[in-house]
Amino acid sequence: TASNTSPKLILSSKKIAAIVATTLVIILAVVLGVVIPKQKDASYKQALDLLDRGKYDEGQELLLKNPNYKDTQTILEEIKYESCAYSAVNALKKILKNPDSVSVYTVDFYGPDPELETSTESTTIVDEDHPFIVLHYAAQNGFGGNTTGYFTSSYNSDDQAYQFVGYTDSLNIEDLDKDDDDYLIQALTAKIIELKEESCEKVGTIDIERLNKVLKNNAYTAVKIIS
Repeated sequence: TASNTSPKLILSSKKIAAIVATTLVIILAVVLGVVIPKQKDASYKQALDLLDRGKYDEGQELLLKNPNYKDTQTILEEIKYESCAYSAVNALKKILKNPDSVSVYTVDFYGPDPELETSTESTTIVDEDHPFIVLHYAAQNGFGGNTTGYFTSSYNSDDQAYQFVGYTDSLNIEDLDKDDDDYLIQALTAKIIELKEESCEKVGTIDIERLNKVLKNNAYTAVKIIS
């Protein structure tokens, strides 16, 4: 029995099906090409907002969902060192007359001294995750005026936090007042910083603007050290 379907009609139907399928693929590609980047961008911006508010754990969690998006890897590395810096600032605040007035100019991170052996029994640790820190800071003194100085800090494994090592008003020992009660510790701190610069490798970078923003909002106290 002869078929009532025209060969031309069958051919036309196949062409239509192919066109429809191709069109759907194009539409899907366009939709995914627009929606997914928008979702990633929204997540990225939300993560930055969380970091600005000192919510590093939540911000890190969002960033890790799209680790290769924009400068995410750089930010993840920055917040690792920023978390250490916040802990060092906590130690610094304990010796300031007006702790809430502190702002940070620079933060230098130093790795282990290659010429020194670290005892496995020591609670003071300097390694990739816990570098030695030098803060150059400004704060109000007891008379309401501003003063600047340098504060050194290292990680204590027992406290799981950074601790006081030393401070100095100047990196030049000759500029220090020998009649000052703290002259010896200031001179020693200046010398330690000099030795660190000479023998230890600087590691890490941070966003100093973000760090000071979080400090100003007093939102850093909940930040835990990120390994």
